[in-house]
Amino acid sequence: MFISADFIKGQLQAQVKKATGRELEIKGKASISVLPNIAINVEDVTLGNPAGFASPYLVHMAKLETGAALMPLLSKELRITGVTLHGATLHLEEAKTGAKNWEFATAKPAAEAKSAKATQTKSPLNALAIGRVTIKDAALYYTKAGEKPLAVEALNVSLDGADGRSPLSLSGSANYQGQPVQVKLGVEQFKALMAGKVSPLLASIQVPSGVVNFDGTAQLGDAPKADGKFAFTSDNLAVLIGWATGKKPAGSLPNKLSVKTQFGFAGMQAITLKDLNFAMDALSGNGALVLNLAGAVPAM
Repeated sequence: MFISADFIKGQLQAQVKKATGRELEIKGKASISVLPNIAINVEDVTLGNPAGFASPYLVHMAKLETGAALMPLLSKELRITGVTLHGATLHLEEAKTGAKNWEFATAKPAAEAKSAKATQTKSPLNALAIGRVTIKDAALYYTKAGEKPLAVEALNVSLDGADGRSPLSLSGSANYQGQPVQVKLGVEQFKALMAGKVSPLLASIQVPSGVVNFDGTAQLGDAPKADGKFAFTSDNLAVLIGWATGKKPAGSLPNKLSVKTQFGFAGMQAITLKDLNFAMDALSGNGALVLNLAGAVPAM
C-alpha cells in the first residue's frame, strides 16, 4: 500500500551497483506485496557489461518472480517460497585481454576491507530454506576471443531441495549445438554430499544418439568417490561424437555401442569396472578392469 514501484527499482539498482559495480536497468513493472506472504515481481531486467565486451549486457530477464514466507521472519528464518526466471538470456564472454564479464570488480579499499573483516559476525538468520527454482525458456551464450561460440537455448530447469532440507531433484532440457539434451539428477542427501559425506545418487543424461545412466552413491571433497551401476548406450556413435566435438569423426567407428558395469571411482587413484558387459555392433564381451594409479608405476 505504501511502497512505490519506483522505490523498489531504486533500491534494487543501488544494491546491485554496490555489490557488482554494474548498472541494473528495470524497464518493466516492479511490484511487492506482503500479505499473506512476501512476493516480489520485476519485469524486463538487464544487468549491463563493462566497456570492452561485444554484448551490451551480461544477463537479461523478461520476468523474475520470488518471495518469502512472512511469519518465519519473526523467528529469523528466511524461507524463500520459490524463484522463477522467465526468458532469461545470459551472455558469458572472455575478451582477448583475458577479462571475463562474469567477474565483478568490487574491490574495497584495504582499510575498509580490514574493518569489514574485523566486524564480521555470524549470520543473523537462524535458518534458510529455498523452495522450487524454475527457469523457463532461457538461453546461455559463451564467447571466447578467437574460438567458436557455444550456445545453449530453449533451456528449461526445475530444481527442488537446493537447501538440503529434502532430497535434491533436478530435471532440465535444452538445445545444445542445435540438438536436444535432457538431464535428470536425484540426490537423496544433498546436504551430506556437499559436506563431503556419502549420499545415494541417480543421474540420467540423454543426448543425440546416446544415453548415460548412473545409479549408486557419490562423495565429494578432496578425494571424490563414486560407486554404482553405470550404463551407456549409443545407436550411432559417429553422430554422437560429431555433436559433442563439433567435428566429423576421423576414421571408421562402430555404429552401435553399449557398456554396462558396476563402476567404482576413487579420485584418480583407482578406477574399477566390475561385471563389465560391452557390445560394439556384432562384437560383444564381458570381463573386469581395475586401474590403480596411486603408485609411481600405474597398475592395470
